[in-house]
Amino acid sequence: FKPKDCPSIDGNRRNDWYYEIYASPDYVIKSVKGNDANSAYLQKKDSSESMRGGFTVGGRISKNINEQFVLKAGLQFTQLNERLSVRTENERRVITVVTIKTVTDAFGNTTTVSDTSTVIQIGYVEKVANNYYRNLELPITLGYEFGNKKFKASINGGVIVNLSSWYSGKVLDTAYRIVPVNPKGTDGVYKHNIGLSLYGSISLIKPMSDRIDVFAEPYFRYN
Repeated sequence: FKPKDCPSIDGNRRNDWYYEIYASPDYVIKSVKGNDANSAYLQKKDSSESMRGGFTVGGRISKNINEQFVLKAGLQFTQLNERLSVRTENERRVITVVTIKTVTDAFGNTTTVSDTSTVIQIGYVEKVANNYYRNLELPITLGYEFGNKKFKASINGGVIVNLSSWYSGKVLDTAYRIVPVNPKGTDGVYKHNIGLSLYGSISLIKPMSDRIDVFAEPYFRYN
């Protein structure tokens, strides 16, 4: 027989610190918008660019505020992959085709018919480039955790602060030319700034021991 500990008036208080490491593949959707003056260019730019996913790796420290609420903060690296594909006309050639036919009627009369047609052949060239957008970020989230010793779940929400960004690749400029992007940001194409993303997730947690948990956390973020 093992006596049970008497609970306090407020219940057992957790005072836990955890260090979490995680990695995830990311599915990315991008939207391009602008005013009517730039609609033709933005439509061409949007059709030539396609996101190819990405990934996130990072670590964070979590601290229990009380029995249910957990505060988390850490540092993570993300990379977004993009494919640029631009198809432009490279050559135009005009070919004249002469077709000669011999036609015989019911009386045995033979007639030669000459038909002339013009065919325009257009050649296209497709230029492809891979773009990489990389970010160093600070995630800060607050979670509501519930469950038991065998299985737990958590609903989380918060923000992700972009600390630094750098990129490499090529883009379509307003003259519909493919130009390289300068990683130092001196080309006037992109600006470096501190961004903010909204974050929401659901954590599914499986305790393996008193000190180790395994978790999966599908999430959604809006930049």
